[in-house]
Amino acid sequence: HLTGCVAFTASGHVFDPLIILPSKKTLRTLEEFSNIAYFGSSNAGWMTKGLFTYFCILLICQISHYRLTLDDSLKNERFLLIVDGHKSRENFTALLLLYLFNVDLILLPSHCSHLLQPFDVAVASPLKMFFKDELSTDNCDLYFTGQGLSKQSTQNLRRSLIRAFL
Repeated sequence: HLTGCVAFTASGHVFDPLIILPSKKTLRTLEEFSNIAYFGSSNAGWMTKGLFTYFCILLICQISHYRLTLDDSLKNERFLLIVDGHKSRENFTALLLLYLFNVDLILLPSHCSHLLQPFDVAVASPLKMFFKDELSTDNCDLYFTGQGLSKQSTQNLRRSLIRAFL
């Protein structure tokens, strides 16, 4: 299991994602992704309050750099971050950091993103379709070795999943 967290602007700029892996996974095997993604871990590979704070710090740094590329009339405008209502968002430190760096947070109610058509149609559905296509191209779980099918190692499977997400 892995959790991918990625933020993007309405104009299409995509910030480097945070990928959360189960804590038993070693990050040293993922050095090939060091310049295009950030990594974190939790017991099960899910978002936690601490990891949400980490994500906010990473995002604030990237937004601060991105602001430098904007027209002077836009540099100091507030950003709007729309996230689901997961429990990890109930986090004073993360919310304070976002506020201090001119990022407003909108929490969508839990378990309703499937009802919010703009998100599903514009983001989630194409991402899932592209992810599946990338995995099948990479032959994710099974691949031909010339001697038939054989299982991919866990390390290679994790690399395939991350490559497909990125």
